[in-house]
Amino acid sequence: MSIAFLDYSEFVNMFEPSQDFSAYRDDCNFDIEWKTVACKNPAREACRSWCAFLWKPNHDKYEGKWIRQEYNGSSLFAMWWCQNSDEIHDGSDEE
Repeated sequence: MSIAFLDYSEFVNMFEPSQDFSAYRDDCNFDIEWKTVACKNPAREACRSWCAFLWKPNHDKYEGKWIRQEYNGSSLFAMWWCQNSDEIHDGSDEE
């Protein structure tokens, strides 16, 4: 399991959640747990330019399910995500 540390405004701007996470607004950082998963679309998975992960707030107030995020590896989201997550899996086996 990996953790990303985001401030609330970054979180809202990049994820645009459909759920109300305003209870976290006063937190200095918004921590999310995340784990990589396969894309739902096999064509996206095969071309390896798309990535997918499941995430949820790392907070005792959150009791919901994991939320899926899929994105193109060359998107603005990908660049932002690489700067804010503690570990990125790009599909390679290099260490």
